[in-house]
Amino acid sequence: MRNCDVIARCPNLGGDDLNPGGPIQPVPPEVGLPADVQSGNWAGLVSIADNNNPVTSVQAAWIHPAVTATPNTDTYASFWVGLNGGHANNPYVCQIGTLAQIENGVTTHYAWWENYPDDEIPIGVGAVAPGDVIFARVDFTGNRSYDLFLNNLSQNWHYSGTVNGHYAGASPFSAEVIAEAFGVGNQQSAPLADFGSIDFGACFVNDAPLANAPNLERPTMVRRGMNNAIVTRAEVTAMDETEFTVTWRSN
Repeated sequence: MRNCDVIARCPNLGGDDLNPGGPIQPVPPEVGLPADVQSGNWAGLVSIADNNNPVTSVQAAWIHPAVTATPNTDTYASFWVGLNGGHANNPYVCQIGTLAQIENGVTTHYAWWENYPDDEIPIGVGAVAPGDVIFARVDFTGNRSYDLFLNNLSQNWHYSGTVNGHYAGASPFSAEVIAEAFGVGNQQSAPLADFGSIDFGACFVNDAPLANAPNLERPTMVRRGMNNAIVTRAEVTAMDETEFTVTWRSN
């Protein structure tokens, strides 16, 4: 595999506060919302490792969605698999996936990877469009080394790379399959794009069904606006052994 040594920034992201990627950001629980954890930026499934149940790989497939926004609103959403970052005290993530954003009325889709807290790196191998079937995987191979892989099955291109992660543990802290919002520090600056529902399939941790993974959590994303009111949220609305759905909702 070729090294992930390209240092680049996507010119459309408009500042460090709007980076995709990064660890889960828990928020105070909202009564009546389903979740093991409520988060400002993650919705999906997370497997937390323990001494008896390490996690060393994660994979999933999805159809990259179209997104919409209200007029004159910039919105963002990303979809990825990763290792680490499943707790606020574990601020490192090796992750790879796809992204959709609307800025100044222009919609952009692309693939990316990130060795958080380093900046995200757009993948320039090929294009991404709504309806594309994406497969992504991350493997921990020891000594902080992570292999990243993404295949756009619809457009017949793939990317692979190896990166040295920042987490110093003997094995990853967590494995996750996530729909994510940008920028948890300023909810108004990065509204969650309306992606409808996204179905994640072929979901495996340690090459076993994700639903059977150790210490499984199901974060619900809660995005707040003015006066701390909930503006949008995203949550797991269906789940099987290797498949689940995340649905965008407006409050």
